[in-house]
Amino acid sequence: MGVCPKGALELVETWIEVDESICIACGICDRICPVGAIEVTK
Repeated sequence: MGVCPKGALELVETWIEVDESICIACGICDRICPVGAIEVTK
């Protein structure tokens, strides 16, 4: 998923997995998600 600067998002079948070991909690995915399915809470 190209929106994450660290490549922490991966489309798996019909959902998105976040690799928390490389996520920097920048919030870009949270802001760009059109249905509000991602929330950064770190």
